Amino acid sequence: MSEDFVTVAALAREWGIDRSHARRYVLGKGFNPVRIRGNDPTHQTVNALSLADAELVREIRANEGYTAGSGSRALDNGVGVLYVVQTVPDLDPSRVKLGYATDANQRVRSYRTLSPTAAIVKTWPCRVTWELAAIDSLTAENCTPIGGEVYSCSDLNRLVQRGEAFFACMPSL
Repeated sequence: MSEDFVTVAALAREWGIDRSHARRYVLGKGFNPVRIRGNDPTHQTVNALSLADAELVREIRANEGYTAGSGSRALDNGVGVLYVVQTVPDLDPSRVKLGYATDANQRVRSYRTLSPTAAIVKTWPCRVTWELAAIDSLTAENCTPIGGEVYSCSDLNRLVQRGEAFFACMPSL
């Protein structure tokens, strides 16, 4: 019977990620693993997908740009956006998070699990290799680092102006 299934642990090894991340990924895509007895000597129960579901989730993952065994997405030539997000605009409008993403809207949706009011202030087309220099430039004035690319910036307009000046100097993408 277990030949008719692919374990989530096997998918995790295939994708180069740990089992808990593979399980969350599978669940997040709407698949419901079943519990089967494993083929190891202990015959413990393990999470598994039918062969058809395993093939579907592999296809979904490939279509999202994940490469086999890498555990991460392939960078589309390293081009995305640098974003400035207010993490809690209703409580502290000066608190912002800066970072690089290939999809800023998806990134903000992930922040909203902890901060439902998170909002994008500004994005600029950016190469992944520019991220650190851009953040250093944008936060050089009126910004105090809090941690993890989060800053308290007393003048958001100035931060955006510095971003405009920085990206005006960079090659167009």
